[in-house]
Amino acid sequence: LKGARAEIRGDVSYHFGTYTLKFFARCVGMFEMHVKVKGEWLYKDGDVTVSVVDQLAKKYVDVIFELDGSVLQGNLRVGTPTDLIIYTKSSSGAPHDVEVSDLEVRLGQGHTLQKFRPKRESIGTYSQLINVELPGFQTLDVFFEGKSVLSEPSRLQWVTASDPKNTKACQVPTNMVPVGQIASFYIQSRNKNDLNNTCGGDLYEVKCDGPVSLTDLEIRDTANGKYVVSFTPLASGLYQFHISLNGVPIGNSPVTISAVKK
Repeated sequence: LKGARAEIRGDVSYHFGTYTLKFFARCVGMFEMHVKVKGEWLYKDGDVTVSVVDQLAKKYVDVIFELDGSVLQGNLRVGTPTDLIIYTKSSSGAPHDVEVSDLEVRLGQGHTLQKFRPKRESIGTYSQLINVELPGFQTLDVFFEGKSVLSEPSRLQWVTASDPKNTKACQVPTNMVPVGQIASFYIQSRNKNDLNNTCGGDLYEVKCDGPVSLTDLEIRDTANGKYVVSFTPLASGLYQFHISLNGVPIGNSPVTISAVKK
């Protein structure tokens, strides 16, 4: 086998009128097969070509969820169409193209099973829009040529989406907070039915306007629908916290807290 970057010689075996060529390729590419039988060329000069490709390996298939181009972390939201992005790589770790007809996404099990053919976006990158209408757990798996290529199926949870307008900041300090001491309040996620959400996964953004910058402003997801916001004021004055979810201010944003020196 002669290619642009290498030449491969293989072992030939014979069994009941059939000759079998076995070879090991160390690089990918197109190779011309040259076969000589008893001094005469049977195939030569590109009569027969062989394509050598790198195999798709299980451990090199990555699956992520994106919403508006940002990677989603935590639980997924019911009724929110979300892009499932699949990255396929060869055993060398390089992006690896596969036939879309050979790639399949399976969501759910039994009578709830849905099958999708993802769309090719670029070399080794495929996408599928997923929209789940009921809360609960779903099993996700990716198949190539009928075989699962994930190390193990993913168990994902869809929850009722939080509604920024119904979400509130709670237990906001009403008295003046001492300068230099840690202060906190929490955000209670609520859905469109004005009921408390009982799981985490929301990505809140908190910005503070105050006399000085807050270097330790932190948001902690407690995984039960509450998000603790903590900070340490380093100067006296008013601190105004602007809180938003998916770019939309929550119900009682901004929140104002006063800090004083002891």
